[in-house]
Amino acid sequence: MSNNILRAPPPAERGGLTSLPPNGSEESIRNFNIGIRDRIDFGSWGTATGGDDTPTGHFSNEGRSHNVGGQVGQSGQESRSSLPNAGERDGDRPSATYINTPREQTGDEQINSDLRALGNPMRPGSISSGENAPHMGERPNYNIPDSPRPSINEQQTLHLRTQPCDIELGGVIPNRRQRRAVQKERKTKKAAIQVGTLNMRGYGNPRLRHADNKWKHIWCLMKNTRLGVLALQETHLTNERVDEITDHYGKRIQIFASHDPTNPTGKGGVAIIVNRGLISVEHPKMYQIIPGRAILLQITIHKEDRLNILAVYAPNVTGSNGSENAQFWKEIQTYFETRPHVPKPNIMLGDCNMVEAGVLDRLPAHDDPEEASEALDNLKIMLKLRDGWRSTNPNDRAFTYMQSATGSQSRIDRIYVTDPLLETAREWKIRESGVPNADHNLVSVQVTSEEAPWIGRGRWRVPDYVVKDKDFLSYAREQGIKAEQELKSLTTRTQTNNAQTIWHVLKSKIISKAKARAKQIVPGLTRKINETQLELDRTLNDIELSEELRIEQAQKLKTKVADLEQTRMQKMQIDSRTRYRLERELPSRYMSQVNKEKKPRDMIYALRKQDVPGNQGIMYEKNSQKMAELAREYHQNLQQKEIDPTREEVREERTHAVLDSIKALTEKAGKKPSTLWN
Repeated sequence: MSNNILRAPPPAERGGLTSLPPNGSEESIRNFNIGIRDRIDFGSWGTATGGDDTPTGHFSNEGRSHNVGGQVGQSGQESRSSLPNAGERDGDRPSATYINTPREQTGDEQINSDLRALGNPMRPGSISSGENAPHMGERPNYNIPDSPRPSINEQQTLHLRTQPCDIELGGVIPNRRQRRAVQKERKTKKAAIQVGTLNMRGYGNPRLRHADNKWKHIWCLMKNTRLGVLALQETHLTNERVDEITDHYGKRIQIFASHDPTNPTGKGGVAIIVNRGLISVEHPKMYQIIPGRAILLQITIHKEDRLNILAVYAPNVTGSNGSENAQFWKEIQTYFETRPHVPKPNIMLGDCNMVEAGVLDRLPAHDDPEEASEALDNLKIMLKLRDGWRSTNPNDRAFTYMQSATGSQSRIDRIYVTDPLLETAREWKIRESGVPNADHNLVSVQVTSEEAPWIGRGRWRVPDYVVKDKDFLSYAREQGIKAEQELKSLTTRTQTNNAQTIWHVLKSKIISKAKARAKQIVPGLTRKINETQLELDRTLNDIELSEELRIEQAQKLKTKVADLEQTRMQKMQIDSRTRYRLERELPSRYMSQVNKEKKPRDMIYALRKQDVPGNQGIMYEKNSQKMAELAREYHQNLQQKEIDPTREEVREERTHAVLDSIKALTEKAGKKPSTLWN
């Protein structure tokens, strides 16, 4: 077996702010005590598990440590060109704007939660992976049906890397409830991309840097909710505006846009935004179906898997007249029927401006014109699409748009997916966006594919608000000093008493303290948003309330949630700007990363199994937890290679010979040797 079966990025290349060194050296503990006020990242003790957030912790996967279950990176270059048109008929070439821009450091991630770290504390390093997780303040949905894990062949497998491997398999075992929940989730969870749709209700102030311009809020939304793809409606974009946005956010997002042909700054406009820090778009192709109303974007993810995203902004239905809306769906259907070479979408999302089931999707309840519903049904049948949120929540009531004048609400923003995607999709959500003057909610879902690796929960780190807590800082400093004293008093190394075990105990204590404090000091704004949202959900689904009372109470609660969400986003932006002004010229990790081009991590899709019984040929493992076990076993075997356990005295003799040689070299160089060598 080749020695480079598993090659993962070294610790220095991992993301995160102020990552702690995985070893237990005296220098690492001393640096920890000195820099305790920096952002604390205990990810180096996580394992191959992926995921995210409640107010009790942070599983960070934002472009870092995706050694198992990351994504293939691609260096972006700022350019503007026409779309690929190979194989298209004359007149069918896409004419909308295609922007290919580089990426930039995304900044702080949203607060995440719940520790999951397994393995052997004696082995430093890390393998962590994963992609998406629940929104802030919400618990993960573990109720996902099991599905068989697909097998892949050798041609589809990437099992060799070119960089040194660093494996860590240590941590603190969660309690029984956490272990069962994680084990249940691990059965079906695969690396996923979060896709969303939002009607942004106009461009905002024409000046991009003005406080009322919406694009900084759009980027903040994508960063904090970890959206990989966001479809926007009512963008009011022009080519000049797209150029300006590209100049400012070019290293962070990639824009595919189409504007209204008659009044681009006054009505319509659709766009698909790709988060370059999370997704490396390979060979994108965009088709303009209806200018300013419907575009199709084809991107390649997870090797040869393609995601075909159809973004739509349908005309309004007025009273009993739905002819314009119906004609819109018919035009899209005709487009695909007359152009068989154009790929069919497996995701259709956007503002449909009509509902299919008025009893559940409108408040007060009423049906929309039948001609519009019938036209949409015909399109769905042809494209084999289903309403994912309604399929997952068949009896629940939730709305994406509210008329402020009357308080009436409707679920007109929807995401449709094909059956294969629906089987693996998870985390269907409707939530406030926090974008000022955007009267629609954000609708999002996590989608994956058959070629995506099976992942876990990712690495955990202390939330931002806990790092600033005085009680936590005092405890961490106290434990760090104790660990440093133990390290200084260490004269002989044993299996149970060595630098690594001291380091492991220190991190375990601080993690436990951080989790306890996180439960006690949940940010007040986050708690208010969660409580108000729960009250709103109960009100909408309370069958005992009269319709008039339900409308009145839901209007007040929805307005309150929207205001709180905007306040939270404004605070995040203020914190980000403040940090930039304070640290942009300091010699720090933040300064070096803030303008650095950001790429998604390379993905290891599978590892080749060894010692396969029988004549089954070459077999591969795609589950990240089992891949970590394969890597651990491989490197442990390397350590024991050519070592005879029956001749321990020979091993001790050679060990001392090597240490004496190192000691002599350091003394010759004028350096003080470590006391651990004596």
